[in-house]
Amino acid sequence: MPQTTIQSVRDGQGTRLDSLSDTQIQHWIDVAYNVVIDHGVSVDHVRFAELQNYKIYDLLESTGSIPNEVTSEAVGDTNISFDTNIAIGSAVFWRERFREELRNVIGFNHYVV
Repeated sequence: MPQTTIQSVRDGQGTRLDSLSDTQIQHWIDVAYNVVIDHGVSVDHVRFAELQNYKIYDLLESTGSIPNEVTSEAVGDTNISFDTNIAIGSAVFWRERFREELRNVIGFNHYVV
């Protein structure tokens, strides 16, 4: 069964999902399942879980559920902290990754945005 799991979703993002409960992640797993199915990919397809994970990360980023990582630097008594991620409005990495892999799976002739 090539569907994703809560642990697989967590493994793909490291500590960025620590603030989310398993129930929250399961919700997005269910939503992404339906999205991938709606795009015409069979749940039996070997790359179903991969597409499901990409869609989950897209949904989490676009809803602000994945917190941005903060990096800090200190020299002497001066600390500088900065956000290392793209602003949420511009966060399209996982969305584009999903679209690219979806085209690889179903082909361009059947691709609908």
